[in-house]
Amino acid sequence: MKTQECWRLRLVVPGSLLVIFGLLAAGDCFAQNALDLLARMHRVAAGTSLNGPDSKPLHLKLTIQLYDAKGAVAEKGTVEDWMAGPSIERRVYSMPSFTATQLRVPEGSYRTPGTGSAPYLIDYLLTQIIHPMPKDEEIDGAKLDLRKQTFGKDDFDCVMLDQPIANVASPPFALFPTYCLDRDKDVLRISAEFGTQLSLMSKKGLFRGIDVALDPVVSVDGKEVASATVVQLQGREQPYPETQSTDGLEVVPVSRPAKIAGGVVAGKIINKIAPIYPAKAKQKRATGQVLLHAIIGTDGHIHYLRPLTIPDPDLTIAAIAAVRQWTYQPYLLNGVPTEVDTTITVNFNMGP
Repeated sequence: MKTQECWRLRLVVPGSLLVIFGLLAAGDCFAQNALDLLARMHRVAAGTSLNGPDSKPLHLKLTIQLYDAKGAVAEKGTVEDWMAGPSIERRVYSMPSFTATQLRVPEGSYRTPGTGSAPYLIDYLLTQIIHPMPKDEEIDGAKLDLRKQTFGKDDFDCVMLDQPIANVASPPFALFPTYCLDRDKDVLRISAEFGTQLSLMSKKGLFRGIDVALDPVVSVDGKEVASATVVQLQGREQPYPETQSTDGLEVVPVSRPAKIAGGVVAGKIINKIAPIYPAKAKQKRATGQVLLHAIIGTDGHIHYLRPLTIPDPDLTIAAIAAVRQWTYQPYLLNGVPTEVDTTITVNFNMGP
């Protein structure tokens, strides 16, 4: 007899999260035993992952909403995900702007003919539910920067995965991927990156002992840009049939991001937002060149962005805030849209 497991609700909304960014940088940094913090991060990663090495088959269905610049719903649809362990997954996107099926099995990947990768925000929301924490090797390879933060009436332990940068002792909050936990608890509430991009996880549930975000909301510069709601999450012992069939799908060629020079990629920009010169940087007459490491997806959007040089923290935040909005023509390799690994340079000059 097959059994099913379903999530149950627990925990409620911590107050005033959507307006927190202006308060983040004021946090009081403090030291904690490095081994304890490392163990805590690994514990939270294991306790929030639906696709861990010992995971059993499950079926997840979400409603997705994308918002326009005025905060109105621009698009609404669903995504369904069937998993049979960490290496077998079928994902069906049913959005007005993107309808496709993708299948990942040990032998390779398949997808609906004529489709590419899903829009960044949709897959980012799925990540916040399925595997919101970084990989173990990312945790081990970073300097864990613990900051004590209070947002509204709620206290958090926020951990940023710092990377070494010359002449910067304490990077601005969320310059690198940052994960905020309930104070002294292993409960993930906020993930942040790109300086001002936040994923807020107010309502949580338990599924097979895993802490799952049921309604993640992504905001940029304090404005909601996307949200998801879990409408179904169930599991069983045997794999779902949906994870077995490749009917109607084509093989996705195995490829790594193509390393392309920044000058070449710059010629493919479709939409370029000029960075705003921060008033604080102007006051201290800060100038310089911000160099960013970027991965541009087959959809032409930036999927990964990290600073390589930081002439000034405020200039770096301004560069990231602008560049993450840039869109590009998909880069074609042998006629096939391909991910691009490149560098982006943003110059800040005061002028005469």
